[in-house]
Amino acid sequence: MSDRTKKRLDFLLGVMVVVAILLICKTQFSAFLSSKTVLAFPDLKKNNITSLDLISDKQTTHLYKKNSHWFAKEKDIEMKADTAKVSTVINAISQLKKTEAISNNKKNHIKFGINKKRLEFKDKSTKKVIFIGDPVNLGQNYIRIDNENEVFATGGFSTVFNIDEFRDLSVNFILNEDEVSQIKLQSLTDEFTVMEKTNDWYINDQKVEREKVTFFINDLKTVKANDILTADKIDLKSFTKIEDITIEENDSAKAVHIYKEDENNFDLSIDNSLEIYRLNANTVASLIKTRDDFLQPLQTSPTTFTQ
Repeated sequence: MSDRTKKRLDFLLGVMVVVAILLICKTQFSAFLSSKTVLAFPDLKKNNITSLDLISDKQTTHLYKKNSHWFAKEKDIEMKADTAKVSTVINAISQLKKTEAISNNKKNHIKFGINKKRLEFKDKSTKKVIFIGDPVNLGQNYIRIDNENEVFATGGFSTVFNIDEFRDLSVNFILNEDEVSQIKLQSLTDEFTVMEKTNDWYINDQKVEREKVTFFINDLKTVKANDILTADKIDLKSFTKIEDITIEENDSAKAVHIYKEDENNFDLSIDNSLEIYRLNANTVASLIKTRDDFLQPLQTSPTTFTQ
């Protein structure tokens, strides 16, 4: 065997040894990581979670599932919950990873900020408690689970307790924008109807740009309140009614009524509903429209609401 061939074989053998060492190290490192980081609730199914309680020194938020829908209870009043915000909490629970223990001494819990702040949740068979301690860094907190003494650092809970409103504050006046065929607006000074005729919109015989009607219907569909009250908590008759909006959707008429409390606060009621939606001035400005708002060219600056 020539020296040249021998050198080539030695080189190939060396490469194979290095590759083998790297593969072994990778396997051992992966095993090391998996032993140090595991899901806290590996058997948990998100759809089986039936209640959530976020408890802190300041307040307790109770969320629960009923008939496949999530609700929030505040001052004994049941309101639909914002499903996107509920999903944020549930995802944080299901993705919670237990890392290597920082401490196993229960006397150190207070040192890590682990005290009353906690998240309790129930699934179909069990109740679990996650204690949330001080921040470790921008995205992690110290965590303890149930009665375990072990404290570890993990992410996913840095923003959960920053959600200050779990109620769904959507008015949900319009369900399907495409099914709206008529809009009647009645204010203190005017009354008119915007009606769809053969795929175009009109006020009487004057054609209205479709984009204007589309924007207004979208504003009605997406409007959100600052707060929700019930009819027994507020006397709307003591305020000035500034606008009635009646629409036809799916050949069925329904109406909202807007009342002015003061310069900054307005209330919206829906026929046959006990809920009163409190709106701010900017939101109301998008709903109060004059005849000219629809008939003027689209590029014209929108009317600013003053009352």
